[in-house]
Amino acid sequence: MSIVRATRLQVRAAVEALTDLEMKGLKRFARWKAVGLVNTEWEDLRQMAILQVLSGERAWNPSTPLAKHLASVIRSLCSAARLKMANNSLSLEALSQNGFEPAAQVPGDLVATSLLAELKRELEPDVVLSNIIDLMAEGLEKVEIQRTLGLSENDFLAAKKRLQRHRRTSLRKGAEQNA
Repeated sequence: MSIVRATRLQVRAAVEALTDLEMKGLKRFARWKAVGLVNTEWEDLRQMAILQVLSGERAWNPSTPLAKHLASVIRSLCSAARLKMANNSLSLEALSQNGFEPAAQVPGDLVATSLLAELKRELEPDVVLSNIIDLMAEGLEKVEIQRTLGLSENDFLAAKKRLQRHRRTSLRKGAEQNA
C-alpha cells in the first residue's frame, strides 16, 4: 500500500482555494482550541498549521478536505503546547524544595525521544507502521492517521496488531536477557 501525499503545488492550490467560510471555521476552531494556552494566539495557530502543510512538515492526503486536515494540525499543535505547559509547570525551585536534584534528573523529552528512535529503528522495514508511529508522535488520533495515510479500518487494525506483537516479542526478549 502506498501513501498518498499531495505535492507542494497541490497544497498551494488547495490553500488558495479555501473559502471564506472554511477560513472562518478554522478561525473559530483555533480560537476554541487556544483557550488556556499561554503565549499562543489563534492567528498563530492557524498560520502555523497552514505553513506546516505548505512546507510538507505535515503531509496532506488530497482525498481529505484541506480544512479538516488543517483543523487536525491545529489540534495537534495545541496538544503539543498543552503538553509543554504541563511539563514546564514544575519549577526547579519546587523540585529542589522537595529533595530532588534537577541536574541529576534525565529530561522526559530525552527519554521519550530515545525510546521513539529505538522503536523506529526496530520497525524500519514496516513502512506503514513506521508512518503510523510518526503521526502518533505528532499527536494525531486514529481517524486522522487513517485519513492522512489513506488507510482503511482493517489496515489500521492490522498495523496495530503488528505493533502489539512486536511489543510482546520485545518484552519477552527483555525478560530473557534480565533472567
